[in-house]
Amino acid sequence: MVPKALHQLSRKDLDRFWAKVNVKQDTTVCWEWLDKLNKGGYGDFSISDGGKSSSFRAHRVSLFLATNDQDLVARHKCDNRACCNPHHLEWGDHQDNSDDKMSRNRCHPACGENHGMAKLKVSQVLAIREAYNDRLSPFYIAEKFKISVRQVYRIVSYENWRYLKD
Repeated sequence: MVPKALHQLSRKDLDRFWAKVNVKQDTTVCWEWLDKLNKGGYGDFSISDGGKSSSFRAHRVSLFLATNDQDLVARHKCDNRACCNPHHLEWGDHQDNSDDKMSRNRCHPACGENHGMAKLKVSQVLAIREAYNDRLSPFYIAEKFKISVRQVYRIVSYENWRYLKD
């Protein structure tokens, strides 16, 4: 459900919002948020509604204004967190957003072989998948890489190391 404050933006709110965006004629370039960014690098826009103040991510407001619709997450196609160009944004769910992160290699540093608990390197994961595709026994693969058979199945089914998906 769209928060009430977004449905009731006044002309003053709209003018104030767009004054904080570096709007370009070219829709292929990013339109940067000109006001302060939060520590995550996203612009925040505050709206007062009957004495209550609500804060929204600037790119979310921009996409709402362009579509008059809302899903769970406003996603950046350009990977620029400060971008408010609605042509660079799309609605999706948290899984879509997470998949974007993985497919664009914006994974948290503690991901994959950089994770403190990782027992395998990327090259080993790829070798496990190749060995499995070559019909080698999961038991043989597990023994060779010193992991459990269950872990072999998690790797080859992309339950683990999902971001290495072709």
